[in-house]
Amino acid sequence: MRILFLALCCYLLTPAWAELPDSHQVTGASLIGGAFSLIDHTGSAVTEKNFQDKYMMVFFGFTNCPSVCPLGLSRMIRALKQIDNFESKITPVFITVDPERDTPERMTTYLGYYHSSFVGLTGSEEQLEQVKTAYRAYSFKSKDPDSDNYSYDHSSMIYLMDKQGQYITHFSDQTSVDEMSMIVQKNMQTHN
Repeated sequence: MRILFLALCCYLLTPAWAELPDSHQVTGASLIGGAFSLIDHTGSAVTEKNFQDKYMMVFFGFTNCPSVCPLGLSRMIRALKQIDNFESKITPVFITVDPERDTPERMTTYLGYYHSSFVGLTGSEEQLEQVKTAYRAYSFKSKDPDSDNYSYDHSSMIYLMDKQGQYITHFSDQTSVDEMSMIVQKNMQTHN
């Protein structure tokens, strides 16, 4: 009786997707990335198609970020600088989660502190929600109850996308600069 009870429990607790036959298993491209329509740091309208001649490294953040963004962007550019002539192969992309303050002009100044090859992207709140959803990124606006100041809690992943805008891999804040550079170079050889 006990064995029958355990077998019934296992059956009932097995998720539905695990019971699908092999012909219905999900395979193929990752569900990270996709189409977007935004404004770059020069004020020009861009879509994912504007970036299809190069690999992209994508980071979500905001220019008033006190620590996560400066560290993430610094690590990103240090990794890229280890790649010969990276500017002709990879576009580093910064997508704001703070469209209210991060104007194209402000992003131009901010990203200039890191490297001239950075592309900053902004748009309406709806457009940015769409691209955050596509990249499985998140941000949460938190207001200071005693003032008009606000900040954002946000994801800190750096995404590596291929020349067609397809997800290759991502890097956490635990990935070293050397490891990140090595993985980017290896994937560029594999996905060329």
